[in-house]
Amino acid sequence: VPITVSFLTGATGTGGLRKGLLVFQYPQQFGNCGEPPASEVHAANRTLPVRIKNEAPTYPELARQARIEAAVMLDVLITVDGTVSDICVQNATRPGLGFEEAAIEAVRRWRYTPATRNGVPVDEPTTVIVEFNLQ
Repeated sequence: VPITVSFLTGATGTGGLRKGLLVFQYPQQFGNCGEPPASEVHAANRTLPVRIKNEAPTYPELARQARIEAAVMLDVLITVDGTVSDICVQNATRPGLGFEEAAIEAVRRWRYTPATRNGVPVDEPTTVIVEFNLQ
């Protein structure tokens, strides 16, 4: 899955910054992001999952030492038992520094009340963003 990340390069002749484009290919270990399942047209009698256990990710040590902050966007499936599965990296602001792995490890430990349709628990695909901020 190609991921595009914008970055700024050296000065242009007008004194501004030139915007570049960098494309990253995430290896298969980060999941196989396919097309999400089609949403139901009617949202009546539907509840969304609610996070009930949220563990903070482990900050990658080299990134901490370099004082680098980042965010990782993950597509996940909240299952009928409230666990998280099918984790797939969609984007990372600072790829390749360990943020993706740390985000995946943390989100695997999160727990939810499951989504329901007509009172019956169902799997629910969603997107989560894990932010890494230094205090």
